[in-house]
Amino acid sequence: MAEQEPPQLHHPAPLPLPPPFETYIVQVPKDQIYRVPPPENASLVEHYRNQVRQRRQNRCPCFRYLKRLALPVFLPLLLLAAAIIIFFAVVNPATPAFSVKSLSVKDAPKSKTEYVFAVRIINPSNRVGLSYAAGGRAVAYHTGAEFATGPTPGFFQPHGNTTDLKLLLRSTKIPTKALNKPLWIKLRVEFPVKSKIGQLELRRMSLDVKCDVKVSGLDKKGRISSQDCNSSLRS
Repeated sequence: MAEQEPPQLHHPAPLPLPPPFETYIVQVPKDQIYRVPPPENASLVEHYRNQVRQRRQNRCPCFRYLKRLALPVFLPLLLLAAAIIIFFAVVNPATPAFSVKSLSVKDAPKSKTEYVFAVRIINPSNRVGLSYAAGGRAVAYHTGAEFATGPTPGFFQPHGNTTDLKLLLRSTKIPTKALNKPLWIKLRVEFPVKSKIGQLELRRMSLDVKCDVKVSGLDKKGRISSQDCNSSLRS
């Protein structure tokens, strides 16, 4: 038996290469190049300008007067308000610190008892002095009941100064003999004050002081064993 020849594979013919890209140059005459918009665009722009001009003319003339007055009137007011805010932010006095140094008790005429609180006030401000007006009020409480009251003195405290003064309170009722032992006293004081820079006096304020003081007793010389004082400035 004769051997068969293996079938021959037929390869397809290669595809032809595409033609190379060609570049075309189109030349336009210079007299056909327009460098300005056509005339009809100018008429459209003029039409829009006339509409805007007509709207402005139809507005109320008061707006024009307001515009003229806004700059010379409102600008100085804004500058003044900004200057005032900055001024008070810079010279705003710091709250004075208050403490009770001692308490002494003595009998007074007409069955009254006088309580002398020796207090210390520190003005921590480095720019503003405090002018305390006389006529404030100091009140002492025990177990929630008022037992002595008195006015505050007037004085001036420079900035960064420590002032020691005495508050004289007189009893509003006859004290009980049971107070010759350690007890807590609530002292509430209101000082009317004005901040001051040189000769310039600023706004009036109130210095409110709240002190919880523990004393050895209401005798001639009461010793302060503990205290908690808070003070605040309010307009």
